[in-house]
Amino acid sequence: MDSILRENLLKYDVREETLELLLAEELDTVEMLQAISDELLKACGIKLGQIMLIRKACNPGFASQEHQSCPDPPPQGEEVYVVDATDISELPVTFNVVETISTTKTPIPDVKPVFKSEMATPDEKWLSSFRLPTKFSPGVTAALENKSLTGNTRDKFNRDVCNSIKVHTMNPKKHERDFVAFRIITEYPFLADKIGCGTASWEQSIKNRFKNQRKLKRKANPQSIEIAPPTKQTASEEEAISGETGETCQEHLNALKKEMAKTKNKNFFLIKELMVATFEARRKHITTSPTTLHVLLLDYPGLRLVSEV
Repeated sequence: MDSILRENLLKYDVREETLELLLAEELDTVEMLQAISDELLKACGIKLGQIMLIRKACNPGFASQEHQSCPDPPPQGEEVYVVDATDISELPVTFNVVETISTTKTPIPDVKPVFKSEMATPDEKWLSSFRLPTKFSPGVTAALENKSLTGNTRDKFNRDVCNSIKVHTMNPKKHERDFVAFRIITEYPFLADKIGCGTASWEQSIKNRFKNQRKLKRKANPQSIEIAPPTKQTASEEEAISGETGETCQEHLNALKKEMAKTKNKNFFLIKELMVATFEARRKHITTSPTTLHVLLLDYPGLRLVSEV
């Protein structure tokens, strides 16, 4: 952290322990502090009051209002008269006149951001102590060392990260997934997305993995199998592997078509995840309902990519 930023933070009463937390998370520039959300700062263990002081210190518009420069004092030995502007005509020409204009500074209201109640539940304290796994499978470790994480190694990496989250919760909320994704690109900057804030594809991968895991967990419950009568809907759902149902597959297909419809900046990581999630449904559709290639490409536009052929 450069000295100017540090002095400005201390000037706004930001505590030393808060600065140490920022340095520990490598948040040491004005740009990073302006870009990061309040939720992530709170998850790092920083109090709400300190977050507001950090925002003030990193806001150039606020700083310019708080630290307006005062006019230089007149040189000693010169005679100065302070009068209203209406009295200037009555003064001799040889006098130096300083016009004093009184201004009233409007106090800035102390508005605190409103957080949803779910952001402060005790179960979410795990975010402040969460760390990524230190050991991965040999293939993933080698890929991380070579800074080339693609295909199956990316899926295995995401699986190991989700296993670490699973210790705390099986249903991570949106801001929790964002926090873990931020941890990933902080620890491994080369894994950041090329567009946006760099965490979108990882947040979506974590969401899809836990969604499938919850489906599998419900199917593995023997009580639900005994109580629920065998219906056509249950039979069709049991044929889907990896916990995907007709409803979830349709959601994935809609997202896939939307992403493939983009003329540029396609999120290929997200497309890969969606193609993997719909593989079983796609195979069943092809084997049970033969169709033309044209219709098949309309239903599954991801097959147009060379990597999926």
